[in-house]
Amino acid sequence: MIPIRLYETAFRFFDLGYAAAIGLGMLVFSILVANAFVRVLESRGLAK
Repeated sequence: MIPIRLYETAFRFFDLGYAAAIGLGMLVFSILVANAFVRVLESRGLAK
């Protein structure tokens, strides 16, 4: 439950720097998953 941890860190514990780092990590992870998905689609000939 990383989004809940991010919310609690930012707004309950007021540690905005750590919350920003968590958010950046989530962004990087999402980009990596999306790139992997696109590569799978391209290898199967389903991507344009």
